[in-house]
Amino acid sequence: MEPRPPEPEPETAQSPEDIQALLEELSDHAVVFHGYTDYGRDYEVVFYEVDDPASGVDPFLVRCLFKQCVVAEVETAVNAAAWRESLDTPLTGRRWQRNHPGVTAVYESERTQGWTKRIGIPFSEAGIETDAHRITLVFSELVVIRHRGEYVPYRLVPDPPDRRG
Repeated sequence: MEPRPPEPEPETAQSPEDIQALLEELSDHAVVFHGYTDYGRDYEVVFYEVDDPASGVDPFLVRCLFKQCVVAEVETAVNAAAWRESLDTPLTGRRWQRNHPGVTAVYESERTQGWTKRIGIPFSEAGIETDAHRITLVFSELVVIRHRGEYVPYRLVPDPPDRRG
């Protein structure tokens, strides 16, 4: 068995300004996956840097891990007419989402202040809007990892019987 390649070095941010700066770098990337991690504490958004053969830069995936995510709200951004027309077909006709307008806000709010008081660590709120979903997250830290090649965000592996709850 070949050894697993080392994980890329992550970038981290906790302040709203640093989080905003990291997310703005992803404004023209496609969203290919989002959801809670298999351990249920962190929310993951995976972006795909669209390759341009003329640039000579290989495509890569960017994994954004919103740590200690206490709120994840996802709402459709697709209008009712499109939903009616696509009840039996793929909604957008593709397996990715345009990150547009992208990051709508990173800020402190009553909600983040409440979680900060209850848990004892600072929280931020971010909004990401794609052409298919509006995502609102309340979290404590952002970790960004750039992957060259394949990355699988979620694998269904049965727990051993002694670990089931």
